[in-house]
Amino acid sequence: MRKTITLAAAVAAVASAPAAAAPTPATTCDRLLPDHLPVTWEAHIGGGLTAFVADRYGGYLPRFRHGAVQFTLRVRRGSHVLDRRERAAALASVDDQLDGHATRNPFYLNSKVADGRHTFTFTVTRRGGRPTTLDVPFTVGECDTSAAFATLRGRRSAFAASVESGRNERGGNAPLTAVTFSGGSGVHPQLPAVARGQVVGRIRSLGSFGNVALRVPRSTSPSASSVTLLRRGELRVVLHPRRHGFLEVRGLPNVLSVGIELGGAGRGLVTGPRRARLTVALTGAAGERVAFTARPLSPRAYV
Repeated sequence: MRKTITLAAAVAAVASAPAAAAPTPATTCDRLLPDHLPVTWEAHIGGGLTAFVADRYGGYLPRFRHGAVQFTLRVRRGSHVLDRRERAAALASVDDQLDGHATRNPFYLNSKVADGRHTFTFTVTRRGGRPTTLDVPFTVGECDTSAAFATLRGRRSAFAASVESGRNERGGNAPLTAVTFSGGSGVHPQLPAVARGQVVGRIRSLGSFGNVALRVPRSTSPSASSVTLLRRGELRVVLHPRRHGFLEVRGLPNVLSVGIELGGAGRGLVTGPRRARLTVALTGAAGERVAFTARPLSPRAYV
């Protein structure tokens, strides 16, 4: 006998069925985070030996990063870093723990590693010595950090920099509206007469606008404290000779990255040692501002 299902029964069956699980909402990282430069942690383990860990993550790990996390323990005697054979001869054991529990190294940021503060601990025992602990604290967060790379005296330019806001593959990138570059000791922004009326560099933002020329107006006074190199809609690029914050980019149309260089006739606009300390200050669309030291940019890099 064939079973007959009425329309009303079908509707009731659908209504009583368990609802499908809602998709995980995308993470929205709409606030800028500063870059975290590498930091080194060390502990003396006796016998003239020092155990150390160079934390290339700078104490911060975005949850949605690709690949595993690894903290590498190394040992040195004075300035000499022990190789694998020397380390095996010097150490009796090395144990790894994450938040007090034995762990693998490298490890992954899975559901067992919640957002917040954590500690990776090495317990190092020297042959004939007592155990010594070396803690590496770090924080796991939902969003990625901003990044900036800059250099003076590059192959093509007097100054070049590449900046981008934090990226998050699960949605939400913090947009930029302004960027300011500052120089440390030995950095000298200036306005040589030969640059007046000349193209002195370029700026671009992938996905927003291509290369746009920067030019010193011919009528600029040699003693000017500020020189507008670009005026395009709301976008402004301003050079500040003889000022700590020597280059300002404002009015960016909520971009995710910026590449800028001063070269050609602009090679004399900023002088200083190639490895001079350069600082970048970023302003986000929400008005927040973060500042941090730019990492060295390869002199051969194209921005």
